[in-house]
Amino acid sequence: MKAVAPVNSKVEERESQVVAPSTSELDTIIDKIAVLESSNGLHQPTQCTNKGMINKWGYGVYGNNVMCFQNDEEAKETIKGWFKKQKDSGLEIEEMLCKYNTGRPTMDCGYLQSYKRLIN
Repeated sequence: MKAVAPVNSKVEERESQVVAPSTSELDTIIDKIAVLESSNGLHQPTQCTNKGMINKWGYGVYGNNVMCFQNDEEAKETIKGWFKKQKDSGLEIEEMLCKYNTGRPTMDCGYLQSYKRLIN
């Protein structure tokens, strides 16, 4: 099955508003983030797995901080909320993906290129 590729074209702008990815596109993005961050759960933070929790997405993992989730649904809702907040601040999907990984909203980064390779 070929993944939806919202990053291959610029995010549409309507009436000066950045249009967020659709729910299905966002689900695809979040699924691909899990592949990039942990090989879809194979390499999760031990701080989570030792507590019987998960974090396949690398979300909230930086420095000494490690966020853990009870289940996939909790994690995905949290990450969707993060993407919505980024969209509301005016970022395009490319910038969001780079910011997710590097903390900096740029239009191109190694993480974005890896994401694109996954969906093509």
